[in-house]
Amino acid sequence: MKIYNKRVAEKSSKNSKLTKRRKTHKNKKLESDIQKEVVQYWRSHWAKKRNCFLIPGLNTNSENFLGRIKSMGYQKGTPDLTFLSLKVKNDGTVSPGLCIEMKSSTGSASTEQKKVLDKMKNMGYFTAVCRSKSDAIKEINAFMKLKNYKS
Repeated sequence: MKIYNKRVAEKSSKNSKLTKRRKTHKNKKLESDIQKEVVQYWRSHWAKKRNCFLIPGLNTNSENFLGRIKSMGYQKGTPDLTFLSLKVKNDGTVSPGLCIEMKSSTGSASTEQKKVLDKMKNMGYFTAVCRSKSDAIKEINAFMKLKNYKS
């Protein structure tokens, strides 16, 4: 354990975010890792079987990257995963898709994320905050099993 702490201490002067991340998340899955697993599940189970498109959100930890993508139209609070497919809800109305915000077991949605999810819900989207791969899979399966809308 001393070797690990020494290596972390050496890197801390170069990159404090990397050091903090290693210490904080050593035994815990990151939201991005959970999201990758969910995307792999969707690709292997649903991507080719149904008429649905997946739009992944962006990890905006880099200030330089954030500035560039904002100028191209990115908005803060955009869901991590957005599935676009017209589905008929149980009440007969049509939903344009499903929006999922991924969080770790201890993470919480930001004010911007909550506002965007509320707007999406008011527009007819299904929305969810998922804290694990299994939570997200339940939401995806429920959405994908709905009847497709045909005009």
